[in-house]
Amino acid sequence: MNSITGHPPPLVDIERVFAASPEVVFDAWLDLDLLRVWFCGGQTQVKLVEVDPRVGGAYRIVMSNGEREWDHSGTYLELDRPRRLVFTWHTPSTSFKETRVTVTLADDGEGTRLCLRHESLPSDMIEPHHKGWMELMENLDKALR
Repeated sequence: MNSITGHPPPLVDIERVFAASPEVVFDAWLDLDLLRVWFCGGQTQVKLVEVDPRVGGAYRIVMSNGEREWDHSGTYLELDRPRRLVFTWHTPSTSFKETRVTVTLADDGEGTRLCLRHESLPSDMIEPHHKGWMELMENLDKALR
């Protein structure tokens, strides 16, 4: 809770354990073929994936359900394989306002503990983004098995 407004902060926090090494989980965020498999939800499919995996490099992922497209793009701010990945996130659902996603990875003895934080979201987009990221984490888990 924000102590000033009494409202939750405009962010999404997700934690998930994957049965794969931190290196494998990290690489899944930058691998074109794997992104096509896991970075989609519901009835959507990935129509386009572009990544320039370097600090300052851009990415673009376009998802489509055949009737509508969702264009996600941003810039990589930090790439610390296999521990941390930070990137900006622009979509129509954020009114193309720059938001920030931080993915931290740690070996937990049985696999990898992933913590995802998506900050600066418009308040009406917190719940849809939480739901979307949860679905993507499920897809990532399946893709890594």
